[in-house]
Amino acid sequence: MDYVAVATPEFAQARLADGRLTAHNFRDIPFVAFNRKDDMQSEFVGKAFGLKQVTLNQLFVPSSEGQVRAVLAGWGVSVLPRLLVQKLLDEGQLVNIAPAWSLPIQLYWHCWNLESEVLDALSAALTQSAARTLTP
Repeated sequence: MDYVAVATPEFAQARLADGRLTAHNFRDIPFVAFNRKDDMQSEFVGKAFGLKQVTLNQLFVPSSEGQVRAVLAGWGVSVLPRLLVQKLLDEGQLVNIAPAWSLPIQLYWHCWNLESEVLDALSAALTQSAARTLTP
């Protein structure tokens, strides 16, 4: 699943040079993260700009949908699943502030190794849907 860095157009214009995240401005802006264990924002910035260690000013919102709402409210920027924010990007409510970069994250499906027709059907449906939806 691809993750992208997003902000409102107003936030991007007011706080980012040319509305873009750069190796020179990421320290000056707040990032909205899930919690203190969420290193998605730091990983994105590090990979985008070739940095080994990244320290960010972070706000914590322990909900993916809550993170989107916080970004829409102008709290800062966040690195979120493209599938979650694509409609908002298409509508112009959010902008991709690092369009040359995305962070691919592998997803895993874990379930108990039980003989269950219901679990087998669910696993098959999830695998098929993920293959259609998440494959570029």
